[in-house]
Amino acid sequence: MDSAQFSQIWTSSIVDCLSQAHSQDFDIFALNEITNGRPLYFLTMHLLKRHGLLNAFELREQFLHNYLEKVESSYHKNPYHNSIHAADVLHTVSMLLLEPDISRSFSRLELFSVCIASAVHDLDHPGVGNPFLVAISHPMATIYNDIAVLESHHASRAFEIAKIPEMTIFQGLSTDQYKAAREMIISTVLATDMAQHFSFISKFKGKLSTESLNMQDDGDRQLVLKMAVKCGDLCNPTKKFNAAKRWTSLVMEEFFRQGEKELALGLPVSKFMDRHDTNVPKCQLGFIDVLVKPLFETWAQFQQNEFTGQCLSNMQANREVWAALQDKPFELDPVPDAFSPIQTIGLIESPFANLSFSTAQDRNRTRKEGSLRSYTLAPYPEDTTQLSGSAASVNVDEDNYDSIPVQ
Repeated sequence: MDSAQFSQIWTSSIVDCLSQAHSQDFDIFALNEITNGRPLYFLTMHLLKRHGLLNAFELREQFLHNYLEKVESSYHKNPYHNSIHAADVLHTVSMLLLEPDISRSFSRLELFSVCIASAVHDLDHPGVGNPFLVAISHPMATIYNDIAVLESHHASRAFEIAKIPEMTIFQGLSTDQYKAAREMIISTVLATDMAQHFSFISKFKGKLSTESLNMQDDGDRQLVLKMAVKCGDLCNPTKKFNAAKRWTSLVMEEFFRQGEKELALGLPVSKFMDRHDTNVPKCQLGFIDVLVKPLFETWAQFQQNEFTGQCLSNMQANREVWAALQDKPFELDPVPDAFSPIQTIGLIESPFANLSFSTAQDRNRTRKEGSLRSYTLAPYPEDTTQLSGSAASVNVDEDNYDSIPVQ
């Protein structure tokens, strides 16, 4: 597709929708519908153009088009971890970092890198979590030594795609620029590993409380970038309640599907992943109190403006609604049929990886026999470089944290 053809797909309805992308209440689901399931591609292109990042490094626009198309198509149709979520994270990051009051603190390369990191932060996500892959001895868990398994994969996959001919989006960068961009993108994606959540908050809060955050320091600026993406990744409770409830329904459905897969494998069903024994309002109260509120309150110490104020206001209002609902019958919003029941892990065949096993005994027997089984979560990928990952839940050694869902 040439540049003229690309320009033709920007219909007036898409342009009108994107004109609202710089408000708190931007409807990412509406963009998904208008673009026929391509919100990430259109929002990323829009933001890069609007903020002058598209032409800052002599990037070939055609290659960027191709790259973003491939990235979006590499997100699976999970209920929650899909390209809509990636676009939503990017939107929040843009509200936090790309407005004039703060964007002038960062270089063009830093802003470009954080946009790409936001877009790829859950790339090729299979809809199951790190602990699940570790529990089944997934080959990817072996590759990454059970540490930040899925975050490592998301970052790796982003650069694998960038090596495909006509998708080499970093081609216009100098050697030093590419090295810096690669380091920033990888470290920012790895920062979304919830196992590091509290350490990032503690570090950021410490710098703020001692007034030692220096925006002239490369490391401090990159800490801010990571915190912004972390805010974007956990921003659902900071939206108005109808939007927050919609996101809650999607992530809980994805959790429940993992729980059903765990049950089929004879594994213990993870906390908050039992469809028949989970109090969703209580789950959201814990999510807000332990994970989201400390994160956004810390960010608000750094940046006090209308957007962050509205985030905190919405979060408190949502908390009050969830508290009122916790002892009442509650139903999740229906999940659209467009979401596949189970998504791909997309790895090469494994001796004991058939996720249709119904009992632990079956699984153990297959381990002993060493029979070659393939993952059954979805269609096999185009090539064996398409390894996949997820970060649905991670246990962190923190008071009461093991009872809190990680979204």
